[in-house]
Amino acid sequence: MTSRQGRDDLMDDMASGTMRLLYVDDEPRLLDLCRHHLERNGNFAVETASGLEEATAKALGNDYDAIVSDYNLGGADGLELLRNVRAAGLRTPFIVFTGRGDEEVAIRALNLGADSYIRKDKDAGLLYQELEEVLAREAGRYRAERLRSVELDLLKLLSAGEGLQAVLDSMVAIAERHDPSVVCTVMLYDEEGGVLRPASGRGLGRDYWALLSEGVPIGERHGSCGTAAHTLSLASAPDIRDSPLWEPFPQVVATLLASGLRSCWSKPILSSDGRLLGTVANYGRDTGLPTDANLSVLDWLVKVAAIVIERSSLEGWFATAYDRYKDMLSINDEAIVLLDGEGGAVYANPSAVSLLEDAAVEGDGLAQMLEEQHRGRLLLIVDALRKGDKADMEVIFRLPTGRAMPCKVHLRGDCIDGAEWKVNMVIEELAPRGQTVDEAWSGFGGFASMEGALGRISRLFSSDEGFDESVDKALAVLGKLSGADRTYLFLRSDDGEVMRNTHEWCAEGVESMMHLLQNERVDEIVWWMERLEQDGVIEIPDVSSMPPEAGREKSTLDMQGIKSLYVLPLEVNGELQGFIGFDDVESIGDWSVEDKRLLRIGADIIASTVALEKAETELRGLVREGGGRQ
Repeated sequence: MTSRQGRDDLMDDMASGTMRLLYVDDEPRLLDLCRHHLERNGNFAVETASGLEEATAKALGNDYDAIVSDYNLGGADGLELLRNVRAAGLRTPFIVFTGRGDEEVAIRALNLGADSYIRKDKDAGLLYQELEEVLAREAGRYRAERLRSVELDLLKLLSAGEGLQAVLDSMVAIAERHDPSVVCTVMLYDEEGGVLRPASGRGLGRDYWALLSEGVPIGERHGSCGTAAHTLSLASAPDIRDSPLWEPFPQVVATLLASGLRSCWSKPILSSDGRLLGTVANYGRDTGLPTDANLSVLDWLVKVAAIVIERSSLEGWFATAYDRYKDMLSINDEAIVLLDGEGGAVYANPSAVSLLEDAAVEGDGLAQMLEEQHRGRLLLIVDALRKGDKADMEVIFRLPTGRAMPCKVHLRGDCIDGAEWKVNMVIEELAPRGQTVDEAWSGFGGFASMEGALGRISRLFSSDEGFDESVDKALAVLGKLSGADRTYLFLRSDDGEVMRNTHEWCAEGVESMMHLLQNERVDEIVWWMERLEQDGVIEIPDVSSMPPEAGREKSTLDMQGIKSLYVLPLEVNGELQGFIGFDDVESIGDWSVEDKRLLRIGADIIASTVALEKAETELRGLVREGGGRQ
């Protein structure tokens, strides 16, 4: 996990638009020459070292974007420095300077973990031009990896139960630590009230937030945030004292000026389908427009905030699902208890409470009511059960009245991933009471199983697995969950002209079609695109009954042997960037309402991750562009 210091240094680099380098050479003249050349355009900040000991201390004690070392370091060599860096677990890009005929040194360097090598036997201009190109490539890759780590840290905070507030506060703190002259704030959109409400940004103080206690209206000339939310674009006020955006709010302006803040720029936070989620704003202590580097950081914060807020909504959805699940159990006639992984009871429905004569069952209370030999066996079974596993056992409960009640308990590993329970227990008194155990399970088993699958999908994209691996596994879960024969993801090309099948899962015995669907031109599937953009879904219960205007699309579906399908659009920042499809090659028919609802949520999870991937790609270009105050 990325350390706080590592996050600070990374954001510092992004804000300044520079790459921080360590250059090592035992010749002082070459140290000065290299530093002068690389720093002349402001793209690099170069620190130097002239010996192995000094270089090792700096490399291990600082956070560099890259290390460049000459092979010859007096009585030592650059490969020893490379060994020290890699032995410390650092992945910092390492580039070795070698001389003519040193191919063996270059091979040894690469085998030890160097990222590249450059021969010094060339004109100085060409040498430093090659060095800049290699540094831009390797340091840019390394920085993108570290950004991904920061993003995962934030998502893991959310998954660990820290809550949206804590994650947004962490984002704000990261932004503010890199430059004390900027105060960062986040506001969330209150859809019911139609206003923006403060969410994070303690740097503005209580007086400022007190003025906004009723929310910030959305519209033109409603401050930078209200205007950005209205126009869905950047809203800048180079000087809030005379900006038209702030003219209606003299008291707020006075409060900001008293805090030493003079300028403000804000951008909207948009969901993967283009809905307004909130705004991010930076308040500067100087007047003037933000630099390109400032805006690159703001763009990153906005896009990561969108992912975090949407993921928080999904986490909230799962929490609500848990409540709905318990509500459903509460009206079930069977006695049902939810157990955690250690056999402790976390919930008992009214039927169970009544059957057990109002005994205190939560925690280890239920286990303590069992005969000792039954208690030990129950705990062993609970520990061994996995999702979908079932087990039955006969037990004797000792009730508060002292009566011994013989029962059969039916255990099933079936829960929402990440919830506090692991096993459902249905308690059946050996004297039958009407409804069978199978009938009791049939009322809620599928609900829990589907939501558990969606929980796994959500956590796939918060893990350290790569994007492609996570999408492949998510499609597999959705396919098995829905009973589809084939599930797939199409993404739009950068120029927007072509749709490509990038990921696919097929049920056993179903032929893959991905290799045939790599260049579907958007202008040739007009009916398909219009349905996605206008209707937000394509549901075809019977491919043979498609309308004449969908002839091109029908021929493609017939070629794949598809009988019926359900397709959902994938939108990023309000633009159609692809779609997720579910095929049935065996039969015609409609999809159930529950399947559609849960599959849409699964598709939204994938869409939010695609948005994050696009944000990273754009950021890799933005962070290389520094710039002065406009």
